[in-house]
Amino acid sequence: MTKSPETLNLSIDISCNLALEKVPASVRKQFWKLVQKLHAHPEANGNNLERVKGGSDKRMRSIRIDQGYRAIALQEGADLLLVHVDEHDKAYAWAERRRAVVDDITQSVRFVVAVSEEAEAPAMPPVKAEHRPGLFDAWTDDELISVGVLADHLPTVRAIVDEDTITAAPELDEVAQLSLTGLAAGLTVEEVRDEIGLTEAPANKVTFSEALRSDIAQRRIRVLDDKDLEAFVERDMAAWRIFLHPMQRRLAEGRKSTTLVRGGAGTGKTVVAMHRARWLADQIRRDPSRKGRKVLVTTFTRNLASDIRQNLWNLCPENLSKSAPVIEVMNLDAWVSEFLRARNFGKTIVFGDHKDLKKIWEDAFDQFTLPDGLSQAFVKDEWRQIIQAQGLEQKNEYFRASRTGRGSPLSRPMRKELWAIYEYVRARMVEQGIAEPDDGYRAVRAILDAGSITLPFDHIVVDETQDMGEQAIRLLRAMVPERENDLFLVGDAHQRIYPRKASMTACGVNVRGRRSNILRINYRTTEEIRRWAVSVMTGQAVDDMDTSVESSKGYRSLMHGPEPLVAEVASKSDELVNLVEWLKCIDLKTRTVGICTYTRRQRDEVNDHLIAQGLKTEILERDSDDSSCPGIKLLTMHRSKGLEFDAVCLMFIGAQDFPPAWIFMPEAFPDDASREDELQRLRSLVHVAATRARGTLRISLTGQLSKDLFT
Repeated sequence: MTKSPETLNLSIDISCNLALEKVPASVRKQFWKLVQKLHAHPEANGNNLERVKGGSDKRMRSIRIDQGYRAIALQEGADLLLVHVDEHDKAYAWAERRRAVVDDITQSVRFVVAVSEEAEAPAMPPVKAEHRPGLFDAWTDDELISVGVLADHLPTVRAIVDEDTITAAPELDEVAQLSLTGLAAGLTVEEVRDEIGLTEAPANKVTFSEALRSDIAQRRIRVLDDKDLEAFVERDMAAWRIFLHPMQRRLAEGRKSTTLVRGGAGTGKTVVAMHRARWLADQIRRDPSRKGRKVLVTTFTRNLASDIRQNLWNLCPENLSKSAPVIEVMNLDAWVSEFLRARNFGKTIVFGDHKDLKKIWEDAFDQFTLPDGLSQAFVKDEWRQIIQAQGLEQKNEYFRASRTGRGSPLSRPMRKELWAIYEYVRARMVEQGIAEPDDGYRAVRAILDAGSITLPFDHIVVDETQDMGEQAIRLLRAMVPERENDLFLVGDAHQRIYPRKASMTACGVNVRGRRSNILRINYRTTEEIRRWAVSVMTGQAVDDMDTSVESSKGYRSLMHGPEPLVAEVASKSDELVNLVEWLKCIDLKTRTVGICTYTRRQRDEVNDHLIAQGLKTEILERDSDDSSCPGIKLLTMHRSKGLEFDAVCLMFIGAQDFPPAWIFMPEAFPDDASREDELQRLRSLVHVAATRARGTLRISLTGQLSKDLFT
């Protein structure tokens, strides 16, 4: 047994945290109680800190959790790094195969795996044949080392001939895999170094203790304090609450200007937004002069706001206390309604399908003759996409307004005829005391511009920014003055599933240059699922939420799993039968399964069938989020946004069901451009739903996929 020093500086590696998620809850609880004891009384008898015999690293220690489980730690002096937890024999085998090195390039502790002793190692990368060039032949050894490849890794790296084998080599750790997949995806050495946090060359060699505390180490290692240990004992802490990738941490804690964070599904945008909110709230709580000031976290939908509120409660409950909350979470429409109601706005905000609004439009079309060649659908779409979106209140403003992307051109006389209709509609809305959301946004801006109201928000954090329209973005800009840490926006235009679009610059939000940042590493889904989801969007031009086109360069996942299963059957009844058989192959006591449909009717049809087959299900409705508990969850694709599951099945995706037939009716859209916009939103919807799957994706369809939707 190793004698413990009088004090121990405890740290935990993300590998230990991930291992803890796989052991029984009772073991996790006992582990954290043991760690608390080590922290408080390292010299006490019974800590059972023993050296791992037979391994290549003499600093490896085992810690007895109970009779069946052991924790593995790395000890040097007074520093103890917790690295793994498993059953007794498996924990020792893990430790014996690894040795730790302090890497001066990344200034972090890295592990080298003894592959020859790896009993269950994946197949080694193929030995490079003479006629096949190595994937990394274009880079020198020094360049590879400069992006985090260890010298021990070089022989393996030189043998790699394709991207898939990068993550198949067990001796390549996460840093090496991130760097190599980045280079393979077309990133430059400088871009890769920036992505993994290597902003400058280290000046000196680093010690073991320094390597545990470096900026890049925080992606994998957290130095534990009393507050951490109390939180871990009280509630399980998922890895996302503890560890951030260097770029994620830099964005969450290091930015001062208005910031836009873009990135594909699963890259941790919402996680970064929540950590940003916590960091900003902590700054407020530490400053007595800022008592009463707040961080507003907002998004487009009520469902997502509810999900974020629950996750923030798990992350930093002290900032959401009922007595004096420092973080307020509310979707923007709800906040606007509450703000205006408190100030006797006098109008009810309604949405497009409201009966009074529908009647106003019916009366307008009865009273006015439409310009030649224009349909009712076009006129209403013009109102939503141009008049309301741009906040046009005068006829001359409409004459000058940009209509880029609207398809059908309009002459000045045609705009004049349309304006008469829009004046009528607006007058009737005022008469009946109703307003649309865009009217509400403008009304709040007018009150704020008058200068009589001071909002309690010093900072605003916005999730799913791509679903916000122009008036919403303008309002957000008005809610906090342009200053340090004012606006923090995250989003991905590939996931735009609502008919709203805005350019940050056009709305007065400056996110040019280094104010706009991209996250490229998918931490949620496997690479196979990511590729399928991205293929749905192939050939579609997607904006960057400002004035340029988005690029997917470097977007990748390091995790691998089975290819998505496209299950083609002859009928919808066969889809339901096969779904049950698929579910029977899943351990529903430990895994979460999301079954997504386009409509609620389809969702309820699937639910009824599963219940009839004796399966226990749960429907996720608005404001309900039990997605983290094992079992079968049924939900619409729209409801899936912000959630994730171990396995996902997309139901009724065949051409006879999806897209719905009404999309191809001549009267459904004013022109082909508008119809294509809707098809694009449906592609985004499939992309969103598919990327809710962590490891398994099934696409169920009758017949074949629609050629209009999938290329």
